[in-house]
Parts: sequence; C-alpha cells; structure tokens
Amino acid sequence: MRNRFTKIIALLLCAAMMMCVFTGCAEEAVNTTEEASARDFDAGRAAYAADEVVMTLEGEDLTWDEFYNWICYALANYQYTYGPVSDFSTATALGNMSDAIIQEACDYIVMYKAVEKKAAELGIDLPADMEQQIEEDWDASLDSFERDEEALMEYIKEYYGSRELYEYTFKYNSISPDLFEYFVGADGEKLTAAQIEEGSEGYLMAKHILVQTTYEDTGLVLEEDDMKAAQERIETAYALLEAYEGDDLEGYFDELTAQYTDDEGFLSYPDGYLFQQGDMVTEFYTAAKNIEEGQYSDIVESAYGYHIVMRIPVDVEAVPMSYASYGYDYSLRFIIAQLVFAEESESWMDDVTMETTAAFDKIDLTQVFPA
Repeated sequence: MRNRFTKIIALLLCAAMMMCVFTGCAEEAVNTTEEASARDFDAGRAAYAADEVVMTLEGEDLTWDEFYNWICYALANYQYTYGPVSDFSTATALGNMSDAIIQEACDYIVMYKAVEKKAAELGIDLPADMEQQIEEDWDASLDSFERDEEALMEYIKEYYGSRELYEYTFKYNSISPDLFEYFVGADGEKLTAAQIEEGSEGYLMAKHILVQTTYEDTGLVLEEDDMKAAQERIETAYALLEAYEGDDLEGYFDELTAQYTDDEGFLSYPDGYLFQQGDMVTEFYTAAKNIEEGQYSDIVESAYGYHIVMRIPVDVEAVPMSYASYGYDYSLRFIIAQLVFAEESESWMDDVTMETTAAFDKIDLTQVFPA
C-alpha cells in the first residue's frame, strides 16, 4: 500500500513550481538549494545499470535510467516544499530520507499514469498542438537562460532528470485541468448540494463592528479617557442595534459598521469574513459560533478591542481567511472541489498496477547522492 505525500490535485497546484522556469521564473527556481546544485546528477544516474528493470508499471518494464528521472523530479518537488535535503540517511517516518524520496518518486509515477489512463478512458485527448506548445515553451525557457542550452539542460537534469520526463509531465499537467473540469467543473460548479454542505463543515462566516482599545500607531493600550470613549462608542452601536425594529437587520448592521468600526478589513471584506477555528482571535470565533445565522453577539472583548459579531450564512463563493491572508483568491467552492476531486482521483491511483523488482530494493540514495 502506498504512503502518499501527494494527491493528483498536485498536478494542478504543485506543477506551477516545476513549470515556472518555462514561464520566466528561472531566477527564482533554478537553484532550490546549494546542496542540490552541487550534486553530480550524471554520476547519480550512473550509480546503477541503466537498463536494469526496477519495476513494472501496468505490465511494462521501467528501467533504472527511467526511474532515476522520477527521483530527480520527486527530490526537486520535495525540496521546494520542505527545504534542502543534504543527508539522505536522515531518519523519516518511512525509514530515512532515501526511502521517503524513493516513495515520492513511486507516487508521482503512479499519479501521472493514473491521469494518463483516466484521460484515455474518458476520451479526453491532449491538445492537437501539444508538440508546438512544448517547443514554444522550451524556446521561451531558453530565453530565461539567455539562450544557453547547456545551462538549461543542467536545470533539466536537476528538476526532471531528462527532457523526456519534462515533456511527459508537461503533457499531463496540461490535461489535468480538463479532468478536474469534467468531474467538478472548472470552478466547482458541478458540485452537488451535499458535497458543498459536507465540505463547508467547520466554516463560519461573520461580520463585526470593532472599536479598537489600542493605539494604531504604537499598539499600546488606550489611556483611561480614550478607553472610556471606546467603551461608549461600542455601547452606542450596540444600543442602536437593540433598538432597531426594521426588517433588514444585516443591512442596518452594515450601516453601523461603516459608521463605527475601526476594522480596516471592512473595506476589503464588506460581505464578511469566512473562517475556521484558529483563523480569527478566539473571542471572535467563539462569539460567532455561539449565535445563530442572522443574530448578533453581545459586546465581546479581545486583544484588538470591543467587538459586536454578526453571524451570516456561509457563502461558498467567498475566499476563506486561511487563504486570503496569504494572497490566494481560491473560493470555498473551489477548495471543496479540490478535495472532492482528490478523493475521486485516489481510486484512479489504486487502479494502477506497479510491481517492484529485487533491483528496486537495492536502490539507496545515500549511494546515488553521497554526502
């Protein structure tokens, strides 16, 4: 049974790193680490006999020479995500770092084969101009390396092992969005109500009126007179809410927010914050959790100041704070779609047959890449 670090959804997200050099990002990605750049990738390939069969994939032999390319690919992805690998004997949950990277390589092999098989099964073809796309991308990458093909090939050795693997992953990275769209829609529009309900579990959405109890420029707690003024402001806002008798409480809450809040995020998130436990200060989260949708809380105090929190229905088109705070604009719908697609794709991987040989068991990256 495979112990997966990754899912097929990685083809949609992580592929951006592996392909970024081919869209003008070479300076950022060329050297993942000094250790990686110092490795002798030609010597690594020569560590075992090139034509020795290390596994069969769907009944077809895969040689060490081919598997080595996947090791390079897995290692580059791992280092980009987790940081440099300088010692392959370092202990990990799978044994040591050599074992972990070898397992990663196996997972990638199965993952791409699963995409290839599923696309063929559904009749989703590679674009007719795929070869032209590859050549254009290759030519653009040469520009990133100042037309130095030898320098580009050194990069390819480090990140893909060979140009052949680069081209293969390019092809199936390009078709993965088509599979995603087939199952869940490009933006998750094919999700069922049940899938959305399940995927939204644990999310809350709320607005608030915030009156700060610290000075914005210094972060220090307000002096006594200023603190009293802050208390009076939040109490006034609360009293106005309590006195409201109209039929649009949320609209009135918005009016009061515009008048009383010190929260600069109000302008960026006028429709409210979408969050899970841990995304917001505890007092804010607890206040929202303890009221029903359409209700507002009592005045609660946090390190930021006084809040009146109004809980509203979760909007799956909104961007969760855990993503928005890092500059990502993925809607909750799209995030749920990723999870649904990942679950769907797990079965594809289980349908791929991989059998390793005795030669595979001898592979040791401490020998392939000695310290």
